[in-house]
This record gives sequence, structure tokens and C-alpha cells, in this order.
Amino acid sequence: MRALALALFGLAACGPLMPIRTDAGSGGGTSSTGGGFVFAGGSSGGGFVTAGGAVGGGSTGGGSTAGGSTAGGSTAGGAAAGGTAGGGLGPFTWVSLSIIPTPSASGSAAVAARTGEAWLAISPNLYRSTGTAFNQVVGVNLSSVKDLWVTPAGKVFVVMPSPNSYICTASDCSVGANFTMQSSGDPSDYFDGLCGSGDSVYAIGNGNNNQAILFEFNGTGWTKISNDLGFNGAKRCVVGPAGEIYVLGKTFAIRYEGGGFTQENVDLMGQSPAEWNDFAFTFGPSVEGFMVGGQGQGGSVVSYRFARRNAAGGGWSVMPIPMMGTSLNAVVRLGPNEYLAAGSNGGSMTVPKFLQWNGTAWVAASQPPNALATVSRASSTSDREVFLVGAASAGGYVVVRGRR
Repeated sequence: MRALALALFGLAACGPLMPIRTDAGSGGGTSSTGGGFVFAGGSSGGGFVTAGGAVGGGSTGGGSTAGGSTAGGSTAGGAAAGGTAGGGLGPFTWVSLSIIPTPSASGSAAVAARTGEAWLAISPNLYRSTGTAFNQVVGVNLSSVKDLWVTPAGKVFVVMPSPNSYICTASDCSVGANFTMQSSGDPSDYFDGLCGSGDSVYAIGNGNNNQAILFEFNGTGWTKISNDLGFNGAKRCVVGPAGEIYVLGKTFAIRYEGGGFTQENVDLMGQSPAEWNDFAFTFGPSVEGFMVGGQGQGGSVVSYRFARRNAAGGGWSVMPIPMMGTSLNAVVRLGPNEYLAAGSNGGSMTVPKFLQWNGTAWVAASQPPNALATVSRASSTSDREVFLVGAASAGGYVVVRGRR
């Protein structure tokens, strides 16, 4: 078939919209206004421990130097609050960005960003922002959306859950006429996701038997480089510094390199099964990373779940945390030892939608505008700027930008 933690945050004043960041900037420090629980990871297999005072406590979070100007405020009344435990760059300030014209309430969505520019795909439209509103790229008609990618040079790729993709390799992708439709090359080969490194772009998909497959963009179209990655249902991919490609499945990941692949299993550490939705990496002397998802199977998930990559061994281990939220759907690496995860808190007013790994612990991050009910995708331009898109509380879609 085809088929950690609660925290009390102080509210910050709203400010004007500002252009997408193109420089690091400089600035002052921040602190949090409450205690709360913190879930701290230990070794690669890491467990979580609770720490911190009760909600509403008077302790301050680690102060930090927060670079550059921040774009405060939100059309939905968002707030900036909560410092990151242990320091770091400090909390994000979130703002909802307008989408012009208003997208369909029933389309699927994806977001991708590079320095100075962000892209949003909500079928049937493609949108672009250079700092404020997302404006439609006229002439691009997306029957549906599976994933979106933009290279550092500004080349834009959109894949649909079909054999079709839209690609712009021209110098100006704000012009719809510069996009061309490119097929997977086989009507049985459907696209599932995109990833890349520099100008190299790859797509994952599923073949005629639902097997995970892998494509490479050859400059004009797609070349299939693997017809079977050894499992069904590829969800996300990430390209490593040596050209290796990590592909995420529902319950494990694989590493593809040199025409072959190695499976990286997840040790559940005695917990119930989980399904994984996204992953992100830090590449250095060792390869570290996190998976995010939800506890449960068959699409029925009941709690946030994290898994951490065992840098030395290549496998993953679930990090035990209390039952909270519903599912984490997106995670992005912000910088060395820092990640942001987001998803659905099940409508709870006490469970954070955003969690941040600060190098030693997952902590409740500054929370998004209330209009954002569930995050589906995320993309960062740097450790100081991130974009997220998801379902709106009132229906339809909301895209938010965080800066610090």
C-alpha cells in the first residue's frame, strides 16, 4: 500500500518586524523569571534527571550575551521569556509572520531558510520572505507539498508526495517562471524529503514496493543512486561533511555511504516503543545528534520522546523523560551542543511546545505565540534565527520566526 518540564515564563514587550539576520551583531544579557523542572542528559545513552525549583520560583537562569537586534512581538501576542539553563545565547523572541495571500486551511506545509531569505511552501502556493511577510511566488502551482529545501546559493527545491518536484537553479528564484517541474524518472518513485550540503542536494522517496530510495540532483534533474535502502517509509535525511547521508525511518536510522548503508538502531532503554519524526546532528571529531518523536506506534503517540546518538558506537539511545505533550515533530541544530525541538503539547497550558538542549539538559525554551498550536517543520539560518511552521489554533497555518 502507498500509503521538562514545566516552567513559568515572564512576558516581554512586543516590537517591530525586522529583516532576516545577515550579521551576528552584539547585545546584552538575559535571565529567566522562574524556576521549574530541567531534564538533564548525562552520557550518550543519557538519562534525564529533574532539577530546579518549583514553578514560580525566584531563581534566575544563566545570563548570556545575546547578539544582535531582536524582532519582538507577534500578531498573535507571542512572548519572549525564559533563559536557557547554563547560559548560552539566551532565549528566542518569537514573532508571527504574515502569509500573503492567506494559504488554504487544508494544504500541507514546509519551511526552509538561508541567510537573508526564507521560503514557505503551503500547497498550492510557494512563498518567499526577506525579513517580514511571506509573499507568494506567482506562477508556481504545487498540487501538494512534502518537503522544501534552499541551498546557500539560493537554489530552491520543492518535492511533492508524487513523482514530481519543482526546482529553481536560476539566480533569481523569486520569479515563478524560473521554476521547472522535474520528475523522479519513474512514475512509481515518489518523493518523501530533501536534504543537502552546499550545492549538493538529495531527495529521499519510496519505490514501487514502498522501499526507501535515494536520489541525487545532477544539475538538471534527479539521478536515483539507491533503489532500496533496506526499509520502508523514509522520513527525513541529513548530509554529513564527508558526503555520507543519514536517513530516518519510523523506528531507526541508516547511514548511506559509498553505495552501501549501515543501520543505526535505537535502544529503547526499557521504555515503550516510539516513532521518530525528525533528527539533527553535530558533526565534528565524532557524530552526535538527537531524534525526536512520540511514544507509541501506528501513528498513535502519547508523549514526547528523545533519542541521543551514541557518538562512539553509532547507535541511538532513548532518553527517559516524564510523560508529557503528544509528539515532537521537528528538531534543528542551533549551534555546538544546542538544539531546538518542537511539536504538539496536546493543548496543555502547562506543557511547553518548544524544548531546548543547552549542552547538558533539555529545558523549556521561550514559547511561541499562542496562535501556533502544533509545529510541523523547522529550519534555522544560524544559532540566532529559526523559522517554524505549523497548524494554527484557529485553523490554517502559522509561520513564526525566532531571533535572539
